Amino acid sequence: MSTAATPKNASNPLDIFWFADDNTTEYYIYMHFADVEKLQRNHSRQFNITMNRKNFYGPFIPDYLHTGTIYNTRALKGSESQIYDFSMFMVGNSTVPPILNAYEVYAVKNMSESETNQEDIAAITNIKSTYNIEKNWQGDPCTPQIFIWEGLNCSYPENDSPRIISLTLSSSGLTGDIPPSISNLKMIKLCKCIYFLKMDLSNNNLEGPIPDFLSLLVNLSVINLENNNLTGSVPLGLMEKMNNGSLTLSFCENPDLNGIVSCKEKEKKKKHSFRIPAVVNCSRYHLSGRLNEKSDVYSFGIVLLEIVTSRPILSKTQEIVHISQWVSSMVLKGDIYSIVDPRLGKKFNVNSVWKVVEIAMACASPNAIKRPTMSQVAAELNEYDETNSIAMLRPTLR
Repeated sequence: MSTAATPKNASNPLDIFWFADDNTTEYYIYMHFADVEKLQRNHSRQFNITMNRKNFYGPFIPDYLHTGTIYNTRALKGSESQIYDFSMFMVGNSTVPPILNAYEVYAVKNMSESETNQEDIAAITNIKSTYNIEKNWQGDPCTPQIFIWEGLNCSYPENDSPRIISLTLSSSGLTGDIPPSISNLKMIKLCKCIYFLKMDLSNNNLEGPIPDFLSLLVNLSVINLENNNLTGSVPLGLMEKMNNGSLTLSFCENPDLNGIVSCKEKEKKKKHSFRIPAVVNCSRYHLSGRLNEKSDVYSFGIVLLEIVTSRPILSKTQEIVHISQWVSSMVLKGDIYSIVDPRLGKKFNVNSVWKVVEIAMACASPNAIKRPTMSQVAAELNEYDETNSIAMLRPTLR
């Protein structure tokens, strides 16, 4: 707004225009004005605005270094010439030409997707205002899907409104208490999938006690509150859920939180534990909201890759990398030895491992149509086993 356009010739109007896509598209225009020139007492700037030679607004006198906006409250549509031509020209005692600092034109697009559940919208909007979240949270939280708010995951039921099912605000500079409005996000839950859906408020500066209402969110299965400044004790309801296995609660690095097992003790236990990957049947559920045979195939492929590589599904170096992306990059290099669990050295059948990786990558294809069926996978493995005797890869305990 510190600069403005004027006509080349002071006596001429200042024009802006655009061509409509058709005569049914609706438009809204916002024109912003602020005089950037301190006029002398014997000078003035005032002008009228017309659209397609019909009066639109005026006379208008812009204020010095203060923005004024002119806009239409009813949609513009039905232009016979399919052109919208706005002109600004001097009127009255004006001695200087009209100006225009900026303008915006919006076309109305009818969305086929339903609006997000109203309770979810109210809850997430309250969270946004409570914490002054600086993410680009504008419009509907879940729709259109390509513009879903950063840090959210949503489900899209066929005959119902979209629901917010996970919230990630890790490292977002949050301060203060955990707001009660979170309790209104009733659909937040965990799908035991390749990508875990959860409520992540870690690595902030949250204070005060962990609120009891979190235990009332019956579908919430993962809460990460690590590295904050929370105080008091973990609510009994959350502890009961942790003990019966229905909730994963992380709260390390909260120095003033009482009555919890030392995180150092947990780390010691982790060093002596061994995780065996298990097949899960909703690996891509969070993307489509539907479970099918192709979801099972995808999960099987990911588990094969875990066994072959002994790597986690998601690894973080400079950025988070999915196991299938990492293996794909190694396959392109033809580097089978970098793919296989390094604890095996080179003591394995290269052809057998290549075959397993090939099948795993086919199963884990991001395009569901390209994935084989489980019967096809079994048949291919059996056929190869009969002729080549596939060597099993067995993880070792440490």
